[in-house]
Amino acid sequence: MLANQYALIQGSREVVISFCEGFKEGDFILPIDDFGRGSIRDTLVHIANVYEFWIGHFAMQSLRATTETNLIRTTQDIRNLFSAVDEMVELFLQENSHRPDERIVGEIPSLHAQKEYSVLQLMTHVMTHEFHHKGQIMTMGRMLGYTPPDADVIRF
Repeated sequence: MLANQYALIQGSREVVISFCEGFKEGDFILPIDDFGRGSIRDTLVHIANVYEFWIGHFAMQSLRATTETNLIRTTQDIRNLFSAVDEMVELFLQENSHRPDERIVGEIPSLHAQKEYSVLQLMTHVMTHEFHHKGQIMTMGRMLGYTPPDADVIRF
């Protein structure tokens, strides 16, 4: 079920990235004051960073650092970043999707503490977080003069 749900998220994400590919040069990284995470690129990288932290670091105890925003310049870079995120999530789900209530203990370095969350909680968090920011990205695109597409899971 979680893998199927994540596939729906990926389909919606594809609509968002394709939307961004239609921007004029520079609009993808153009800062938008007091909204989102700075720019559409920065917001997309932040979404990926949350997957990297909660699934990679917290749940899978990966020592790999989250991706630096300044390393991402183009929508192709975003595609490559999310391809790596997808591989990580796929591995996590292969190992854990059959036990959604399984508790995972991980470290949150900023709190200097260990916390415990279920597989379902972790996946729900990263997916709803992505959709929260997806809405911001659509609004940011509109602020730049673009008409956002329907990027919901159910599209008409």
